[in-house]
Amino acid sequence: MQGGGSLGAYECGIYKTLEKHNIKLDIVAGTSIGAINASIIAGSKGQSPAKTLEEFWMEIAEKIIPSFLSDNLRSIFSSIFASCYGNKNIFEPIWYSPNTFKYNSLFYNYTNFPPHLYDIKPLKDTLSKFIDFDKINYYYKTNITNKSKQKKDAVRFTPRLIMSSTDIQKSEPVTFDSDTMKIDADHIVACAGFPFYGLSWTEKDGRYLWDGSLLSNTPLREVINASPKNHKIVYIVNLFPKNQKEVPKNMFEIWHRARDIMHTDRTEHNIHMSKIISKHLML
Repeated sequence: MQGGGSLGAYECGIYKTLEKHNIKLDIVAGTSIGAINASIIAGSKGQSPAKTLEEFWMEIAEKIIPSFLSDNLRSIFSSIFASCYGNKNIFEPIWYSPNTFKYNSLFYNYTNFPPHLYDIKPLKDTLSKFIDFDKINYYYKTNITNKSKQKKDAVRFTPRLIMSSTDIQKSEPVTFDSDTMKIDADHIVACAGFPFYGLSWTEKDGRYLWDGSLLSNTPLREVINASPKNHKIVYIVNLFPKNQKEVPKNMFEIWHRARDIMHTDRTEHNIHMSKIISKHLML
């Protein structure tokens, strides 16, 4: 599951369709909002992960802007509202914190001004409503990596969770895998701090972490690395369209289309390289 902010709601619909057709997943992987979706699927508190995921999206949906407005106007006003007031279930502006503006009143030198615009701590509280972390950590807790029968039983219980993040200081990908480590809410939030939206980074295990989409928005590589010797059927949820007939009409549409093209190229490159590696191994 790719990163893409509110486009992650589309991933919810995709997973509902997979569940409807009784398609079981051994591994569910995600980046950014895809990591959040994947973690809810892997650790759903409800009997139906698809239903739990939909409930999450209904919980975080913006419900302030009047529904009688056109879709375009609602989109604009929702963006403005979120920029000013945040979303109580996901992020809050730093100007809501009384400790944000500490300055020397004589020279107006800000001494403790945060390096981001929004804090994503509210997301951790929201995730706790929908995720059973004991369920996610079933693989790790029982240490069943090499016990095939127990592992098959575990797959029926919950899929293996893989999420990607980015080390700010080393410019390196950081992978969180429920098969090899105990996953908590900080790991999930660490995958979702997108700097270009002003979201805060997360300090975890001595590292400062940003959104995994900065290096790769499609965690296919991480899935292949997780079990390189096994054949796979992989479902990739593409949030960014490759083809678009209409030429952008304004800077807003230009920015969106350029983003689509960049992410599409990365996804195709990942798929292309995985096929080349497979052919090399077969040879």
